Amino acid sequence: MHEFAQEYEYAIDVYRNAIKDLKKVVADLEIKFYELEAKSKFDTIDVREIGFSTRLVNCLVRHDYFTILDVLKIDDYHIFSKLRNFGEGSFYELMDKMTELGYGEWAEKIKKPYKKYS
Repeated sequence: MHEFAQEYEYAIDVYRNAIKDLKKVVADLEIKFYELEAKSKFDTIDVREIGFSTRLVNCLVRHDYFTILDVLKIDDYHIFSKLRNFGEGSFYELMDKMTELGYGEWAEKIKKPYKKYS
């Protein structure tokens, strides 16, 4: 009977540890879900509502970049050089604001080859 009790206690410990681990996984997933949900809310925000300067907003809208999602589709910093009235100051402002909104990875990818930024 004693041997059975030890196995039973061991099984309960394994079960409790599994539940703890599962709770941690669920908590991590919930955090990631809320982060993604928050980001997706930004994706559809109009660039006029973000707090960009008038010059930057006018430049983006003039070239059909109406939402953050539109801006995120830009995958090469050379595209910015083709935008009328989009200068170095606009580039810095856009990269800083996108980083602030949680799109730092995108901003790093865009500004990495842009030597003047560093």
